[in-house]
Amino acid sequence: MFWKEDGKKRKGKAITYSLSGVSINKVERALEEVKGYIVSTYKPYVFNYWNSFASVIKIPFQEYKNPLIITSTDGVGTKLIIALKHNRLDTIGDDLLAMNVNDILTAGAKPLIFMDYFAGSKIDPEVYKRVIISIANACKKVDCSLVGGETAEMPGIYRGKEIDLVGFVVGIVEEENLLPKMDRIKEGNVLIGVASSGLHSNGYSLVRYILRKKRISLKKKIDGYDLLEEILRPTKIYPPVVLPLLEKYRDNILGIAHITGGGIPGNLPRILPKNIQAEIDSSSWDIPWIFKFFIKKGNLTWKEAFRVFNMGIGLILIVSGRAEEILIDLKDLGEKAYIIGELNKGERGVKIAWKENVLEF
Repeated sequence: MFWKEDGKKRKGKAITYSLSGVSINKVERALEEVKGYIVSTYKPYVFNYWNSFASVIKIPFQEYKNPLIITSTDGVGTKLIIALKHNRLDTIGDDLLAMNVNDILTAGAKPLIFMDYFAGSKIDPEVYKRVIISIANACKKVDCSLVGGETAEMPGIYRGKEIDLVGFVVGIVEEENLLPKMDRIKEGNVLIGVASSGLHSNGYSLVRYILRKKRISLKKKIDGYDLLEEILRPTKIYPPVVLPLLEKYRDNILGIAHITGGGIPGNLPRILPKNIQAEIDSSSWDIPWIFKFFIKKGNLTWKEAFRVFNMGIGLILIVSGRAEEILIDLKDLGEKAYIIGELNKGERGVKIAWKENVLEF
């Protein structure tokens, strides 16, 4: 076999990028097909530089006296493996967006723009389109613009149908409203727990290990529950509910902890002064069945469970005064929320009252 280049006759078949496992045209076509969903998230501050190498926004500084830019990046983790295996990708964008915007919410920030990183060994255009559309739909829930990202086929890094998904968010907050208010967090402050929607996007390596070790099928109902449905329930997106509360109770909400990997003991102390300890009563809320299921099947200690899972609490608000009013407003907005404890003097950390025991972290 011969091929020609510049008039010269050469032997053998020409090697192309696609032969190495990367199809540029396929990904470009898929991106073009979802362009409308992406553009539909644009706000007036987004410059539509679709063909540029970078995204351009005009930050609405005129609305702020001393604006601060808040950023965060996070991924979905191994929850993505289960979603991909069972072809349940239509809400994976909620998980990705939530893990990022909930983080900047702890600073009191409003999301402005979002970017994604989508990578795999050999990208399936249909999978790609469903994921990007789900991200765009999630962005609309928080008035956040999906302005760009990176799509990479890397057969040398990923295998088979594996994909990876990471997000990056930029938000804004007035400097005087920046959280946490460390100088005001003190003994006597009340802790309000806002319910999670389930596992959210943390602890899935342990979940997958228990499923595999105990040979648990996700195709069957367990005690009337659809296990797959519960495992893939999207992470709750909190800014639409909490940002209005921050405006109303600016003097009362002193800090917000996003309960992700590490659970309450791993996240709440991050916003506590060194001489303040959180004391939590776990009987103040009902721990959802999904956590109890994996505790039982995995023979986990309750201390280990509290270190891995959110245990039904997705956010914790530290408040000074008006706790009952905040609680009522949360419930009026459709959220399950509870007064779960208070702050006391002591070494920075968390004590969780569990039945007749106290779990110290």
